[in-house]
Amino acid sequence: MWVEASAVTAPLPSEVPKERVARQSANYHPSIWGERFITYTYDDKVIHAWHEEAEVLKEKVRKMFTDVDFAEKLNLIDSVQRLGVAYNFEGEIKGALEQNFSAYLDHFYHDDDLHRVSLLFRLLRQHGYHMKSSVRAYFEESKWLDKGYMPTMEEYMKAISVICRVMDDMVSHKFEQEREHVPTAVECNMKQYGVSEEQACHEFNKQVEDAWKDTNQACLKPTATSSSVLTRMVNLARVIDLLYKEQDCYTHSTKLKDFVTSLFLDSIEI
Repeated sequence: MWVEASAVTAPLPSEVPKERVARQSANYHPSIWGERFITYTYDDKVIHAWHEEAEVLKEKVRKMFTDVDFAEKLNLIDSVQRLGVAYNFEGEIKGALEQNFSAYLDHFYHDDDLHRVSLLFRLLRQHGYHMKSSVRAYFEESKWLDKGYMPTMEEYMKAISVICRVMDDMVSHKFEQEREHVPTAVECNMKQYGVSEEQACHEFNKQVEDAWKDTNQACLKPTATSSSVLTRMVNLARVIDLLYKEQDCYTHSTKLKDFVTSLFLDSIEI
């Protein structure tokens, strides 16, 4: 017994009934850039000239690390960090802080210049040095940093996750619920604990504050992992703080236009 092939031929794709998949889309605004970045062109010669000029300037900055005095060195470190070019001078910054740490401490406890003391305190903390917060009545004491506890990598990642998830949900949950969307942390908290939206957000703000404390603690020497890895995760949390501080600037990106323009479009005179 045999059956003709035509009798068991599978139906053509066009004959298969299609399931309608409902895509839940938000009412996003149009692109604020148009074709600005799509049509971008550059001159290889100009890029090469910029690269060569940058290398010359980097060498000048490296020389400054050995030529300037204590106060100027602090301002130099602060400046290259604020300009976002500190990755070019990681060795110089690390060496300057490690080689002169004892001298810095002497200035820290005996300097009458509040600005210089504050700057020194911040720079040393940023680079993982344990610094007490009580200095000549200039700072309030913070005991939690003096316990010597080293958070695990899992605890550190959890703190970063809290900052990212909770800050996003607090400012975007109303917009997201305008379409079919999974409940955010705000709705979950309100339902589970029977609290108002205001109470839920108040609790989440406390959690974000605690998560920043845990994050800062994890960055103090000695660290559970390399400082380069920690820095990248801290930078992620900083971006989230910028995007979701008071409103959802990631979705409503018109709020970020000035930041993007100043970073990528406006040239810096050298």
